Amino acid sequence: MLVGEVGGDLRLSLWKTTADLIRDYFPVGSGFGAFVETYEIVEPHNALGLGYANHAHNDLLELVLGGGLPASILLVVALIALGRASWRVFR
Repeated sequence: MLVGEVGGDLRLSLWKTTADLIRDYFPVGSGFGAFVETYEIVEPHNALGLGYANHAHNDLLELVLGGGLPASILLVVALIALGRASWRVFR
């Protein structure tokens, strides 16, 4: 989604705030399923409204926020295993 589109600017703001939260909760993470409660702590005033952010709208950022370093390591190991298996199949 481009910044000029409806909601694009809000999504980028959400990603920036999520990235800031990753630094705050690293290396253990905030816990899976705790995004709403974690985000509410630091939600910017300009994002306040009738709705609320129930996900980061970026799977990678939300995975790292929830699972911290252990989830990041498991993701890298899984991607390496997938790459090796794909290499064997297509070789």
